[in-house]
Amino acid sequence: MMTLGELKAVLSGSGDAHVRFRLPSGAPVAAHAHVTEVARVDKRFIDCGGTFRRESWCRLQTWVADDVGHRLTAGRLLGALVKAGPTLDADADGLGVDVEHEDGVVSQYPLLKVAAEPGALVLELGQRHTDCLAKELCVPAPVQAAPITFGRRPAAVVPAPASAPVGVPTPVTELPLVLVLCTGNSCRSHLAEGFLRAASQGRFRVASAGSRPAGYVHPLAIRAMAEVGIDLSGHSSKHLDEFLRERVETVITVCGNADQACPTFPGQVRRLHWPFDDPAHATGTDEEKMAVFRRVRDEIARVFGAYAAGRLA
Repeated sequence: MMTLGELKAVLSGSGDAHVRFRLPSGAPVAAHAHVTEVARVDKRFIDCGGTFRRESWCRLQTWVADDVGHRLTAGRLLGALVKAGPTLDADADGLGVDVEHEDGVVSQYPLLKVAAEPGALVLELGQRHTDCLAKELCVPAPVQAAPITFGRRPAAVVPAPASAPVGVPTPVTELPLVLVLCTGNSCRSHLAEGFLRAASQGRFRVASAGSRPAGYVHPLAIRAMAEVGIDLSGHSSKHLDEFLRERVETVITVCGNADQACPTFPGQVRRLHWPFDDPAHATGTDEEKMAVFRRVRDEIARVFGAYAAGRLA
């Protein structure tokens, strides 16, 4: 999910460009749609495990009128976001953005990214999913079945496969998996995944995911890692649910939000939390933003380099 600060940065350099919306199905919203509300939504709730939680985001409401000649521009939308500043509060630029749109029924869609097209900016909308935040309580742990016996004679038990001979590489699917989590899976978790995989020497697998994936890897994260010889161009933003059936050995969270909503994975034996600043919230010129990405990159390199060295010792 894009943050309000990221959206404003895109709009600020595209004043006269038309703003359009594209639904998750790929269908476009009518080009003359208005943005009729800019709101801050604060959700306070208790999850099924009894933990009190709070989430906040910025919501844009669309409305399609009969004035088909109307076109929303980047400058006009940016003006509305700036004017709404006092209502959204001081931390607004760090809020995720969703769009409320009526298409038969009123639905809310997270804003994934902004695509530039000739004369227009297209706000790409994603799907919202429900989730259980207390899986350790709601999802039964795997049960090891006991051997079936008949009378006094136990049924035959097939022996476990022997360990691989010395010198034979362990199959990739049997290597322990280290999963790095953050909220959007667009910056920090990919930086950590890149460094950790480079240092793993093939002794463990590494992946990353998010609790609310942004749908893209931040271009400045890719650029920052390219500077130190690590290619993130093939990475993608993934939801942590994709790994619930994996044998995850270690979960490492690198931001507060994901740590609060981190599920319990089958086979997990260790959970670590190392928070880092989110470079996606950096403001200023491109070079000033890049300086923040480099700082966070180097901090992550030190922490995850030490972790890898400890595992391989």
